[in-house]
Amino acid sequence: MLPVVSPCQLCSIPVDRIWIDSEHAIAFAADAPAAEGHIVVVPKERVPSIHALPIAVQKNVWVLLSDVRGRLRTGLTVQVVSDPVAAGNRVSAGSYGWDGAFGTHFWVDPKENVVGILMVQTDNPNRHLDRDFENTVMQAIEE
Repeated sequence: MLPVVSPCQLCSIPVDRIWIDSEHAIAFAADAPAAEGHIVVVPKERVPSIHALPIAVQKNVWVLLSDVRGRLRTGLTVQVVSDPVAAGNRVSAGSYGWDGAFGTHFWVDPKENVVGILMVQTDNPNRHLDRDFENTVMQAIEE
C-alpha cells in the first residue's frame, strides 16, 4: 500500500471550490482538467487507498461518484453553498446557483425565499460582479 502523503493537497480544498459535500467525501473541479467537466471525488478521511476505508464509507464515496456522474450527464451542475462565511458569500447555507460563461448568473436561496437572476454579457473572470449582485440583494432583505 502507498504511504499517506503529508501535507495532503486534497485536505485543504477551499470551501468555495467544493461542488458537492457529502458525509464522507467531497467533489470539486480539477485544477488542470483533462477534459471539460473533469471532477475530482475524494474521501474526507486520509487513507492511502479507498480500499482502506470501512465498507460503509466506501459505499458513500461511490454514491457521491454516481451523483456526480448523473449531474454531469443531465447538465445539473450547480454550486451549493454549505458554509457561506468560509465561501465569502452573504447567501444562506443551502443556497445554490450557476455561473454562465459570459457573466450570466443565477442563485436560489431557499431560506430567504429569494431567486436572483443576473443577465449580463461581459468578461467576468473572477465572478466579482456575481458576488456584488448577491450581496446587494441580500443586504436589501428586511428581517
